[in-house]
Amino acid sequence: MKSRPRTPPRYCSRRRRMEGSECASTAARSTGSPSSHVTRSRGPTNFSTNIAEPSSSQKNYLREGYHQIRVATEDCHKTAFRTRYGSYEYLVMPFGLTNAPSTFQMTTNEIFRELLDKCVIIYLDNILIYSCSREQHLWDLDAVFTLLHKNCLIMKGSKCDFLKQESEFLGHIVSTEGVKSTPGKSRPSRNGSR
Repeated sequence: MKSRPRTPPRYCSRRRRMEGSECASTAARSTGSPSSHVTRSRGPTNFSTNIAEPSSSQKNYLREGYHQIRVATEDCHKTAFRTRYGSYEYLVMPFGLTNAPSTFQMTTNEIFRELLDKCVIIYLDNILIYSCSREQHLWDLDAVFTLLHKNCLIMKGSKCDFLKQESEFLGHIVSTEGVKSTPGKSRPSRNGSR
């Protein structure tokens, strides 16, 4: 994090009070909501189940997903916060920002644009790589790893499954038989069936 001499005025206003000859300065929370000045994105896309019978699949997870996306230099001041030790601003995208999920989804979609729905499905920091044959899967893995390396994205190895015939992905089982819901995770419909 980089130190800044002040925080944005809409988040924190300065009040001065005079006490004798001393001028004390205190920080007070703004009465306006910071999120009221933000245009909200529609959010991340839904998971698609249009996978053409994969014979091999792999589940990957990006480590510290949002923190791998750098905040544009001209926007760093928008992430400023104050502590008793000074004011700071994020250089990478923090969790909790209004548009962080949709920004992250748009970034990963842009990075993997040429592979999306051909051999890759991405939802936030979850990546599913699927292929029709083992040989094709190795080519697809190489293409994905090349894009990850080129864009300095790091996967969390403990959450990755390699060369599986069946993988669980976002509450779905992806296998050679197609895509189905994970047993026990689906709810009964509201039409009276239980």
